[in-house]
Amino acid sequence: MTADVHRTVQAKLDEMVAANTQLGIQAAVYQHGELIVDAWSGHTDPSRTTLVARDALFPIFSCSKGLMYTVIHLLAERGELDYDARVREYWPEFGQKGKAEATIRQVLIHTSGVQDITHDFHLYDWDGTCARLAASEALWDPGTETAYRGLSSGFILGEVARRVYGAPFGQIVAELICEPLAVTDLFFGVPASVKDRIAILESDESVLTGPAASPDTRIMADLFNTPSIQASAIPAGGAITSARSLAKHYASLIGDGVDGVRLLPRARTTIATTLETDAYDRTHKTPVRRGLGYQLGDTGIAMGGRITSFGHSGFGGSYGFADPDYGLSFALTTNRLVSTVPPEVPASVVLANTVREALSIPND
Repeated sequence: MTADVHRTVQAKLDEMVAANTQLGIQAAVYQHGELIVDAWSGHTDPSRTTLVARDALFPIFSCSKGLMYTVIHLLAERGELDYDARVREYWPEFGQKGKAEATIRQVLIHTSGVQDITHDFHLYDWDGTCARLAASEALWDPGTETAYRGLSSGFILGEVARRVYGAPFGQIVAELICEPLAVTDLFFGVPASVKDRIAILESDESVLTGPAASPDTRIMADLFNTPSIQASAIPAGGAITSARSLAKHYASLIGDGVDGVRLLPRARTTIATTLETDAYDRTHKTPVRRGLGYQLGDTGIAMGGRITSFGHSGFGGSYGFADPDYGLSFALTTNRLVSTVPPEVPASVVLANTVREALSIPND
């Protein structure tokens, strides 16, 4: 059966590339710790001169948050931070201008009141970005409103992690996630030795017109194609990796783990993935189900409707999640940044549904 699943997913990727809805794409699936899908198709560059290879690397935008949340939960499991501690207890400079009562928990679920990062921030400047966020004024009393903070939440959690662990964020990920899992192609800040393997991002504006085309995709493609950004640790949005490694990370959080490694014990995973809020989110303009950071399953999204599923989407189409009820983990990486609007169905939903159907797993 697993060979059939791989062939089915590979055919779907090839179909998307042939239809020109994707440029380059990878998909990976683990079930019960076994890699059952490791597929790729298309090109790593808009000129279509280089085919996607097994070792191609992709920027994954906010899929990075799933990895970041795992770091926070690992530090909590080690006793190095407390979800209900105030951020200022680890980072004293943060506790000014209305942010003194903001907690780690509130940052995880986007209720801290902190501003998000704007165009005039320099994402490659860790210390400068953190100093600006520390000096910024809260936009509301912590805990009273919900609004997704796409990048600032990552620098806050990343700076807390740096202070309690005593190392830069990229090194923390390498030591706490990559080394135990023997993953060698997951980076928050890529080294020069692998930069030629990074897929070049393309905006959907080059192929789409009308309401599905968004100028944001061009801006983000240009920004995250920049070498200085790729070389920087941007916790909430800057990971560069393969679908295989992202899926392996999620596989290590459920069941018996993967390759004999379970990163978080069952009790900690339960704490991290139990519904924390389903409040209306002012940024997304819709209610969003969240655990302690991770997005949770809901109707119409790639991870399906089971609230026990957890993971995170990424700008432009990337995705990663785990479904513990069926021992499943899934990841998708892509270099064409697509803005989908109904009735168009995102590639992540199409592929995740394809996997579930092939494995006789219900969506809800």
